Amino acid sequence: VIISYFGGLHLNRWKQIVRLGNAIKKINRNLVYPVKLYVYSKPLPEEIELSFRGSNVEYKGFISGERIIDEFSKSDILLHVESDDTYYKSLTKLSVSTKIPEYISTGRCVLGFGPEDVASMELLNERQIGFIISSSLCDHEINEKLEKFIRDKSLQQHLSETAYEFALDNFDPTKIRQKFNNQITNMLKYWKHVDI
Repeated sequence: VIISYFGGLHLNRWKQIVRLGNAIKKINRNLVYPVKLYVYSKPLPEEIELSFRGSNVEYKGFISGERIIDEFSKSDILLHVESDDTYYKSLTKLSVSTKIPEYISTGRCVLGFGPEDVASMELLNERQIGFIISSSLCDHEINEKLEKFIRDKSLQQHLSETAYEFALDNFDPTKIRQKFNNQITNMLKYWKHVDI
């Protein structure tokens, strides 16, 4: 089972990946098929590289363009993480990562790991377009939830299908242009009837 993370490791996201890597190391003892955690990102500082090595996280280098699509398709699960550090959490609380539309449009299942009350995690959870594991849980609970999720292929399939439909409805450029055009048209019609 391949879980892949694509993107920046800033805002202490790398620490969450290390924590998840340690959980994977523990649950791999109970699984028939081992779980691998790959990270595709810019070159790593030594501290992060050493932390990844010690926690079963495999750094795969930086990729872009066509290669990213290939690597998406080789992954079983796409990982999104957010830091639970108070300061970094305040920076991501109201913003949805640009990775979310990319991820959900692939037809792959999305795993979110981090604080439940930041916008990206809330979107994945409330719309049922990803599986969330809260970083506020203790390590034992994280391991249990992760193992249960890895074993539940029907849940992964359901989330993938729901996510793909959500992507088609909300991130298709043609639909977005049409929706925006309709909103502007309706606004102009409204203003014609209102004295300004």
